[in-house]
Amino acid sequence: MKLNELESFTSDKLNQLTKDLNALHYTNDGDRLTWGFSPAIEINAWAESFTTRDQPAYHSVTLTQQLVISIHRDIEDYLCYLESHQDDALFCRVFDGVDHLSSMLNGFTREQCFKNIYLAAIVWIYYHELGHLSQEHGLIRKKYVSENTSKIAECFAHSREPLTGKAAAIFHTTEIAADFYSVVCCCRDLTQADSPEIVPVILHHLFCGITLAIHRFHGDQGFIPQQVPEGKHPKPLVRLELMYPLVAEVLSSGLYESRHPDFDKKNILEITSQSAFTVALFWLKKKSLADQRNADYFLQSILFKPGVIDYLKIIIDTWDEIEDEILSLKRFGDFPFILTFSDQLRERAGCRINKKKQLSDSDDGENDTDQ
Repeated sequence: MKLNELESFTSDKLNQLTKDLNALHYTNDGDRLTWGFSPAIEINAWAESFTTRDQPAYHSVTLTQQLVISIHRDIEDYLCYLESHQDDALFCRVFDGVDHLSSMLNGFTREQCFKNIYLAAIVWIYYHELGHLSQEHGLIRKKYVSENTSKIAECFAHSREPLTGKAAAIFHTTEIAADFYSVVCCCRDLTQADSPEIVPVILHHLFCGITLAIHRFHGDQGFIPQQVPEGKHPKPLVRLELMYPLVAEVLSSGLYESRHPDFDKKNILEITSQSAFTVALFWLKKKSLADQRNADYFLQSILFKPGVIDYLKIIIDTWDEIEDEILSLKRFGDFPFILTFSDQLRERAGCRINKKKQLSDSDDGENDTDQ
């Protein structure tokens, strides 16, 4: 698509989404949510709040034109890579004979597949920014840094002294909370498909889109060992490692299970791992990184990566410290859109066991699934 066609296609989707969200959440006098493109020559997206908590909510989400162009190009390159069949033998071994490209196109044309992956990436980014706004993360961050926190960017300008200590922990934790919010929104939308049989195919598209967006924002970074939060964003593979099981948890929980009873957790994990694996291999080749440690770009068990347990203990403890304040500040989005960590992960990290509701506790028809 040409730039004007791409912007028009994106606008049609996000205009409708913004209209729906305004009708659902921004209902008090003076409340409003807007979105728009920025001509800034950077790959970025950001959320911005223009009012204080005691005023009507005036929120905005912005995507740069360069972001949508880059994601569009990445998806085209990714599909061309799959169509080249250069790694089919590897995929066949890893996926027990499953043809990944055929799975992606099952019931869909190439153009439909392309658009689904593109929209998955863009909508995931949009929901991520909305997660920051709905929970007023800027107000939480303001306590720990002197800079303006009303604008939260996905890709940040490097300050002279990168964040460390408590400030970095707060920023990383709220980024993970926004990822969580976005994934739950995307999974909820996924289950609204008219035909349940196409949901597994659309899940391929969804996780390909999310994985491509994460790699695009972080460029050449794979897994980088990190025991303590530094800077403003978690490392890309840590973000993906946390989202990968979350998708399975949401889609197999009582929240949505009754709509697609044959879509079990094992099947979901296989689909998301296939999508992430193929995107990672594509990214290594696109960025000419084949000489680096390939394992640093692929999903593994996050608990076995160097330093991750120490890092997650800080994140979980930080979330436990700020969760009550988040709940008091949030504009909308109750369970299941509020970040939770499983008891198993908490126990492994040496954190206190969570007494609050988890996705695994869900029962059909008993949950508030308002986004």
